[in-house]
Formats: sequence, structure tokens, C-alpha cells
Amino acid sequence: MTEDVTREAKGSEQFTQAILESHEIARAILETAVDAIITIDNRGRIESFNPAAERIFGYCADELIGHNINHLMPQPYRSEHDGYLHSYLTTGERKIIGIGREVSGLRKNGTTFPMELAVSEIRLKDRVLFTGIVRDITERKAAENALQREIDARSNAEEALRASNRRLETKAEELAEATRLKSEFLANMSHELRTPMNSIIGFTGRVIKKAGELLPEKQLNNLKIVQRNANHLLQLINNILDLSKIESGKMDTFVEKFSISEVIRETIELARPLAIEKNLTLKEQLPENNIMLHTDSTKLKQVLINLIGNATKFTDQGGITIISEMLQENRIENYPQLALDNNEFIEIHVTDTGIGMDQHELRYIFDAFRQADGSLTRKTGGTGLGLTITKNLIELLGGDICVHSDKGHGTTFSIAIPINFDSTSDKAMSLDHVSRTHTTTLHKALDQITVLCIDDNPEVLALLQSMLTDEGFHVISALNADEGIRLANEKCPTIITLDIVMPDKDGWTVLEELKKNDNTRDIPIIVVTFSDNRVSAFKLGATDFLTKPITPEKLQTIFNNILFRPPKNVLAVDDDMATLELVQQLLEDENINVRTAKNGREALIKVRESPPDLILLDLVMPEMDGFETIRQLQADENLHAIPICVVTGKELDEIERDFLNTTVKNIISKEGHDLRLILNDIVTNIKYLANINDKNATAKHLTTMVQ
Repeated sequence: MTEDVTREAKGSEQFTQAILESHEIARAILETAVDAIITIDNRGRIESFNPAAERIFGYCADELIGHNINHLMPQPYRSEHDGYLHSYLTTGERKIIGIGREVSGLRKNGTTFPMELAVSEIRLKDRVLFTGIVRDITERKAAENALQREIDARSNAEEALRASNRRLETKAEELAEATRLKSEFLANMSHELRTPMNSIIGFTGRVIKKAGELLPEKQLNNLKIVQRNANHLLQLINNILDLSKIESGKMDTFVEKFSISEVIRETIELARPLAIEKNLTLKEQLPENNIMLHTDSTKLKQVLINLIGNATKFTDQGGITIISEMLQENRIENYPQLALDNNEFIEIHVTDTGIGMDQHELRYIFDAFRQADGSLTRKTGGTGLGLTITKNLIELLGGDICVHSDKGHGTTFSIAIPINFDSTSDKAMSLDHVSRTHTTTLHKALDQITVLCIDDNPEVLALLQSMLTDEGFHVISALNADEGIRLANEKCPTIITLDIVMPDKDGWTVLEELKKNDNTRDIPIIVVTFSDNRVSAFKLGATDFLTKPITPEKLQTIFNNILFRPPKNVLAVDDDMATLELVQQLLEDENINVRTAKNGREALIKVRESPPDLILLDLVMPEMDGFETIRQLQADENLHAIPICVVTGKELDEIERDFLNTTVKNIISKEGHDLRLILNDIVTNIKYLANINDKNATAKHLTTMVQ
């Protein structure tokens, strides 16, 4: 029994020791925990308050034991707590217990702080206790707030950036609109200035031509001064408008194939009068091989005219030399803007023996509105835009420009441009099938003119075909009369050459049959024979007579006579009365009957009253513009075949150009040019255009823009 008691005592002692150890562990946990651990009874009175709670709330445990937990709560939690505790004990409805959440705590010093609170319930035999674990999250909240502030700041910055971008977009739209309005203003202004300027130049030129010998020398000189200054003002207007186009990116390029030597020679001939006036020599050094370029010949010519004109202006003795050559590898470094891309480049130098420039002057030589010396500006004139435009035009063509000069010893401007311009550029428009002056128009369009040659001699046919093909014509041949008549009916050629002496059926019979046939009666026929029997030929309806042996000169003369026969009646349509008066005077000098109309509506009335051989049509007019006039003419089966030559100062967009290309014979720009040259071009064009056989497709291929 004693052993049992001893055994039981040892067991009780071990149990007590275990309880003590467990209690010590629990107390150690409470005292070392980093979170506050607080125990309350069912009335909310604090029963335990660990050291972490003392540190967090600032109270000693003795100060709070037995007091209500709501001492640690700011309003409104303090006043609501006892009611919540009573409600839970009565209904069992949980709102906090078993659920962690973030609340605010109240320190002894009266400050509040954010904390995480987790409440658990302990049910003993006769009591209910609640344990709250509190974690001070002040630092975490501060970090979160700092992060949120950073996020907000970034968001605000992004919003500010978006707002700034919106303002920039709005500003860009405003600038684009301002640029559009400026371009529109410049276009309108240039039209308003050029129209009277062209009249001044045109009428002054006519007075000088018609009455120059009758005027006193002083009055004649006065007129020449007016003409010279008017041309100068017109050039200034053109320069300003060109610069505006370049700045706004509206300067298009028109790509065609041409000879560099031909362009340089043409430019030199244009500049020669200026050189002669100052007793300067004008020389050229061209490559032995005929180098063909595929780029914008008009803009290249404008560049060369600017450079030669500039050289002439600042050279009083000696002369100017223009040298053209392929760009050598050792000179590529002089043109840093060139995009090589396996392209070949042509180099052109314009060298003068003029006053030259020092390094200071060279620094801003290409700046707009700036010139090297104000006193020279007053002496030589100009706005300082020529070289600026030149540089921009060269860059537009994919090239670059450089300059070398010695003060007192002259200047050399050198340009390099690709032999083949990038025709895929947005600003590039191919002109391989389009021309810019009448001479080029005819040359480009001749391959659209079909010539039927009828002769029983194969050698004569071969000779005719060779000569005419060299001139650009499309030639078909017939070795006998019946074959010739058949081809004339089927092909409706523009011109027929007809041999007289042929077996089976001679040329007189063929001529008579062709003139009796409605399909072929209007085709011009050139009789080709050894005998000079012109009377018979003309009686039967031949257009002209060619005696063998055939030479290129004879052919060219006769074809020019046929293709360039002037029309008898022309209707000129323009809202500017001065332009109409000039056109009328010039055409009447060519024995052409001219009627005029001031808008499209009036033009349609006059066309229906008496259809003209050709219509000269402006595009921008009141009441009815040129586009609507063309549409109505095309829609009328009795009027659609009348040739139309558009003479306009309007900047054509791609849609307008495409429309005109399919409906009119020719387009001539009247803005930016000496009106005398424009009118001469009109006369030359209408002699040709009014006589192209309308059954031929040529009409749809003859579109010319003089830029």
C-alpha cells in the first residue's frame, strides 16, 4: 500500500510539474509575443494584458486590468462595443469573433493607430473569455500609403502626360490647320497677284512687239523697265510659293526619263541672255556618253537655273562653267546626305569667277531670307530664297549640295543626284507617259499615232517604217492596195502614206475608195510618187504630196503640216477678262477665230450654239467651274468629241489630275510663268491637239503639265 501511495504521489508531482511547465511556456509566449494579446471577460473587462500590449498602447497592465476594453478604442467603436458584446452573447451572431479585420486603436497619449485585430472565444465550465490579438500595422500602412502616393503620383503624371499629349495633338491640329490656311492664303494670294501681273507682262510684251518701232526710244525703254520689273515680281511670288510648298510637304515630283546633256544645254540657252548682258562667257563640259536620268527634269532645270542665275548675279568679269560627270567614289564624302543604296549618281558643278565668299558667309548660305552682304542685295536684288529652294529641291530628288568658295576668286556649287530617282516615294509621280511642254508632248504622244504605209515595194516600206519609227510613230504596212484598204478600215490610222504606182489597183483608185468610205474619208492621206501630179492628188482628196526619193526632212515637213494645222474656231473660257483678251489677241494673230466665255455655264450655251474646233478651259470659275463643264460636255454625245485644253493656275491633287487625264487633251499651268510663253505654248498645242483624229486613242494620252 505504501508503494501505491508513493507511486501516486510521484505521478501527482509529475502532473503538477507538467502543469507548471505548461504555464511557464504560456506565460513566456505571452510575454515575448510581438503582438499584443489581451483577454477580457463577458462584460468586456480586461483580465490579461501582455508586455507587447503595454508597448503598443502605452499603458501598464496594472492600469487596465479590471477596466473595460473600450478604453483602448476611439469613437465610434468605444460606444458601440458593449452593445455588440451583449448582442453576441444573447443571439450568438458573430461580426468580429473568428474574423480578422483592420480597425483603429487608441493609445494612452490619445493618438490613434491602425491595427489588425483577431478575436477568439474561450468557453470554460462556468465562464466565457475572449482573447484579442492585436498587431500594430502603422509602419505597413505608412509603406502602403507611401506606395499609394507613388502610384497616385505616377497616375497623376501619366494623366498629366496624356493631357499634355492631348494639348500637343490639339496644337498639332491647330498648326496643321494654320498651315492649311496659310497655304490656301498663299495660293489665293499668288493667284490674285499673278493674274494682274501676267496681264501686265503680256500686254506690255504685245505693245513692245506690235508698236515698239513706232514708240519714242524713251517710252520704249520705259515699257521694257515695266516688263523687267513685272517679271522680277513674278519670280519673287513664285519663290515664296515654292518655299511654302516645300515646307508643307506638298511639293510633288514628276519622274521621267531624259538626257542630262539635253537639260543642261536647254538651261544654258535660257540663261545665255543674262550672261551676254554682262559680257560673261557661259561654257559647258558634258560627258562623252549620253547619260540618261530617271528623275524630275523640271526641278533639276529649276535648280540649274537658280545656280547659274546666282553665279551670273555675283560675277562681273570672266564667266560661268557647267560641268557634268558621274560621281566618283573619292568625292562621295562631300555629300553626307546621300543615301547610297547601290544607286549611281550624277554630279554637276556650276563654277563662276565672281566675288566669292568667306567662311562666315558660307555658314548660312542656304538659310532662307539671308544673303551674304546687304549692300550686294541692294545692288543685285533678290529675296535670299533661291539657294534655300535649290537645296530643298535637291534633297527632294534624293540628292545633296555642297559649296566651295574663295573670297575674290569665285565660287563652285556642286550637286549630286541619283541617276534613278525612287519612284515609289509618296511624292513621286511617273511622267514616263506624260509630258511638260508641247515639244515633249508631241514626242511622247507620237507612238500613239498610227501611220499606215501602202506601197508594193518592200524596200520603200522598210525605209518609211524606219524613218517614221525613229520619229516615234507607230507604223503598220500594206504591200498591196486591197490590204491597205482593209487595214485603213480596221485600224483607223491617224495618217496614211499611199504609193500611186501599184499593180492590180493603183493609188488613185485606192485614194478614191478611201475618200468615199465614211470610216476613212477624214483620214489625212499623203500621196507618195515619183511623178509630180499634185493637181490630180488634191482633186481626189489627198492632204499632201510627197515626191520620191523620200528623205527624213521631207517627211518631217509634211507631217508637221498635217499635225500642226491650226483650228479655225476656238472657244476660250476664263473668268479673268484680261487673260481672255490676251488669248484672243494672240490667237487672232494666228488667224484663228476666237469666242470667249466667262464661266462654264456661258461656255455650254456657246458650244451648243456653234461647236468650236477646240476649247481652252480654266478650272476655277464662278457659277460653273471647269470640272463640271467637262462633265457636262462628256455627257453630251454631240459635244464629247470636242478637244479640251485646260489652262489653269489651280494646284491639282491626284484625284483631279486623274480625272483630267482621262477627259482632256492637254493641261497647261498658267501660274508662275511669263504669260507670253504660256500663250505660245497654247498656240503650239492647239495646232496639234485640234487635229488628232478623235477615233484614235491618242486623246486620252496627251496630258501636259507645265510646272
